[in-house]
Amino acid sequence: MTKGSLFDRAPFGLTLLLVLCLLLAGCGGGDDNNSNQGGGTIQGIAWLRVDSVVITGDEGNTRQVIIKGEAFNSPDYEKHLCGGMCCLTCWYDNSYPGVDVRWENLTTGHNDLATSRYGTLTEFAHLWSAAIPVTAGLNQIEIVASDPAGNSASETLTVEPAVDLLPPTVIETHPADGETVDSNHYLISVQFSESVNPETVHAQSFSVSREDGVVLEGFIEVSWPSVHATFIPNEALAPGTGYRARLTTEIQDYSGKPLSEEYRWSFSTHAAGLQPLAIISTVPQANTIEVPLPLPAISVEFSETLDLATVTETSFLVWDESYTPVPGSLLSSEGNWAHFEPADALQPGTLYFVVITTDITDIYGNPLELEYQWDFTTAR
Repeated sequence: MTKGSLFDRAPFGLTLLLVLCLLLAGCGGGDDNNSNQGGGTIQGIAWLRVDSVVITGDEGNTRQVIIKGEAFNSPDYEKHLCGGMCCLTCWYDNSYPGVDVRWENLTTGHNDLATSRYGTLTEFAHLWSAAIPVTAGLNQIEIVASDPAGNSASETLTVEPAVDLLPPTVIETHPADGETVDSNHYLISVQFSESVNPETVHAQSFSVSREDGVVLEGFIEVSWPSVHATFIPNEALAPGTGYRARLTTEIQDYSGKPLSEEYRWSFSTHAAGLQPLAIISTVPQANTIEVPLPLPAISVEFSETLDLATVTETSFLVWDESYTPVPGSLLSSEGNWAHFEPADALQPGTLYFVVITTDITDIYGNPLELEYQWDFTTAR
């Protein structure tokens, strides 16, 4: 009979104890040899490894690369965090402190944190993945891992997506072609089939005009990954009015291909008196902190001309943080503004709540659809 290993010859209880000890040792972060693994630049005792690079997207669509890998903590830091039964019972996820992995496409300048988590009980690495938008041609992508102990490692990759063959097209618009919306509908937006170059989306290539030909003034936002462009008019749309939107072939994707043809659509707004009242803005703005004192009035801008008789001390309410009503008076309002003037100066460093009820209506009798609440905090 041959001699077995220590595990073969040990009683079950002793074997289990040995296994637990080995797991506890592994959970402590390993020895210094671990710090020399991986393909990253080693600084201190942290390291980074890229496992795979997958390029997704067909010709003409928004492209991205999916990169996955591992990042190890400093062994000393893991020993500090992981001890006792936690090493066997803690599930490793983003709630457990560890390595932050950040990516940056050095070619486009875009960056963000990767999605990351700890592995299973037998996987004491920090696993990460990132979906990184890329442009045509070569893209230099840098991955940097750092732990709370100050250790870091980095890796730079060069990736190149396939040649982009198709021009961008319009997928969807808001409002849709032929749709009728409320005049307080501020945003006119378009979704493209792929990322477009934001520098080609401007007042001449994306315009909105009234049916009488008057071009609206406003500004345009293009949000990364540049598949959405939004026109924000300086003033609310007029009720009972038709509008036209136009996209020209000046709009191009990152490889320089323009829209295949000019794109136009139209929409209209409901007639006056057929839309609910809405709140456009408040002073102070919602959730503002460090509001300067003294504050002469608390003001609300509505989407329609108000029935001033409905703006009362029971429809425009102000409370402090102890839910004590703030005494004051409603200043003579005009048009679509309502103002509340506190009787006494507001207190510094204090949270205030404002409630606008559905008792307030416009001159057509249309109330707010829902009660509106917001808060702000005064400066100390």
